Formats: sequence, C-alpha cells, structure tokens
Amino acid sequence: MKEQISKPLKILFLVHFFISIVFSLVFIIFWKQHNEIFAWGYEDPIASRAFGAALGGFAVSSLLAWRETEWVRVKIVVQMELAWISAAIVTMIISIIFDLPSGILFLYLTLFIVFLGAFIWFYYQQEK
Repeated sequence: MKEQISKPLKILFLVHFFISIVFSLVFIIFWKQHNEIFAWGYEDPIASRAFGAALGGFAVSSLLAWRETEWVRVKIVVQMELAWISAAIVTMIISIIFDLPSGILFLYLTLFIVFLGAFIWFYYQQEK
C-alpha cells in the first residue's frame, strides 16, 4: 500500500469537489429551473434539495480529502464514495427501467459511472 496520496487522486478529489458543488447548488437553489429545462418529471423541492445537500456533503468530503497527503487519512472517503456512487447508479438504472426518465438522467448516469471507475482505479492503485 502506498502511504502518500497520488497526485492524480488529489486531482480527482478536486474535480469531484467542483462538479459536486455545482450540482449541489443546482438542486438546492435552482431545482425548479432544472426541472423545467430538462423536463424532469418530478416536482418535489424537498427531495431535490435533500439530494443537493447530499452532493454538497460529498463535495466537502472531497475537498477535505484533497487537502490531505496520506492515503490512510482518505481511504474511508474513497470507500464512502464507492458506496454512494454505486448506490446512485443502481437507483438511476432502476429509474430508467421503471420510469420514463428525463434525457438528462443519462448524462448524470454517465457522470456517476466515470467517477465510479476513477475512484475504483485509484483505490486499487493506492492499495497496491
């Protein structure tokens, strides 16, 4: 196991922070505009804001992990991201199968799959 965090993993944390914080603000503040623009079929401000808050929390955890230098101090953050992203992907796939999803859901699904792949890659790289 590598003791130091690799530079590419630190970059992933930073990218994840910025993307997550943007989407967090969209779902907390601009949920109605998001729903109108992307024909999101659900009008639930509480669920949208709760999702935005979750994204904001994960954004902050990535920012805190980016500031660290030791793998042992961020390993649990990566494990949590793997659990969260996997659960989100399963939920999105269920929504695609059983609901009539907005086209933007496929973009979100793609984004989550990319992050899942990156976090898996770096997890195993750091554990070697």
